[in-house]
Amino acid sequence: MRYRGQKSELDHSSAYAQVGPLMIEFTQQHNTALSTFTDMYADGEQGFHHVAIFVDNLAEEMSRLARQGCETVTHYFTRDGNVEVAFIDARAILGHMVELYEPVDALSRFYAAVEKSVKNWDGKELFRYVNKPTT
Repeated sequence: MRYRGQKSELDHSSAYAQVGPLMIEFTQQHNTALSTFTDMYADGEQGFHHVAIFVDNLAEEMSRLARQGCETVTHYFTRDGNVEVAFIDARAILGHMVELYEPVDALSRFYAAVEKSVKNWDGKELFRYVNKPTT
């Protein structure tokens, strides 16, 4: 991962909820590395952080937003290398970060799986894991 142009490592976990067509992500950072999350919130703080947007061409959108004064804070590929992600600092104009990625198959399947799990939820199992945490 690159954070503001420097190599960094982000250790975090996320939980997802779905309300109608809107996916909500709850994220917790587990290490103290500087990141797009620590840019907005100190350890122990919380709040609204970003919106995620699918774009046709990630590099072009990052360049377009940079010309508007929105710096790319974080740029990385997921561990499996299938999804490229960029966090853009749009706080000056929007008050929050923007997460960008292209609609690759792995990510589209994940979004569909979260939405489907809500439609089929019987109210019994509150938490369902994509990757079960190790203890």
